[in-house]
Amino acid sequence: MKQYEPLLYQWVINENRGFTIEKYLVNLGAQKILIYGAGVIGELLFQVLRKGEIQVLGFVDQNKGLLLEELHGVPITTLDQVENIWNCDIIVVTLGHMYYEIKDRIKGYNKELQTISIEDIVYGMMRGDE
Repeated sequence: MKQYEPLLYQWVINENRGFTIEKYLVNLGAQKILIYGAGVIGELLFQVLRKGEIQVLGFVDQNKGLLLEELHGVPITTLDQVENIWNCDIIVVTLGHMYYEIKDRIKGYNKELQTISIEDIVYGMMRGDE
């Protein structure tokens, strides 16, 4: 969890300043997203978005050992099994250290699908990229 402290700290600062992840994603044109990573950061992102304008279609997670069927009523699946990859606007990758590898794998399924890392969102909000 310690590796996430700077990210979480900036996330809270942004939220307190009114720069929300939801606004950032809406400004990117997102209405429906998939969250890549069903761990702590993915679950936090879901909790932040669950009552807003963004619909979370599901979680994608390659860790088959931890794979549940759902989290908070939202399906968890592997990238190979995602049925709604064509229906989402953006996949938000919550595993920043693996972002480029995951992005390349996603592009193998759908070259047009936009991907963004949670770090790019959080630190982009700080810079005013929204």
